[in-house]
Amino acid sequence: MSQYKFDQFQFNSQGYQLTKNKNKHSLRPKTALLLAYLIENRHKISSKKELFQSVWQTEHVQDHTLFQVISEIRKLSENELIRTQPNLGYQWVVPTRQI
Repeated sequence: MSQYKFDQFQFNSQGYQLTKNKNKHSLRPKTALLLAYLIENRHKISSKKELFQSVWQTEHVQDHTLFQVISEIRKLSENELIRTQPNLGYQWVVPTRQI
């Protein structure tokens, strides 16, 4: 089981459960999948193509669908969680540790 701690959150990447200060946050399925992917690949920049393949299992996804899911994750915290790297992709940037 992979559990991660970041900001004031704990995330179980197998059960896709997110808690903040022991309170459970519900996530939509694609949001949970994207969150897991970004955390588990936090040491690299992930291209849109990689994200489409990993989360949606296709490259035929409209950009606004990805933007919406990223926006949901960003709204979880006032701190920067995801950084957009222009023309490259996205990177998880908040200090995170596996517990």
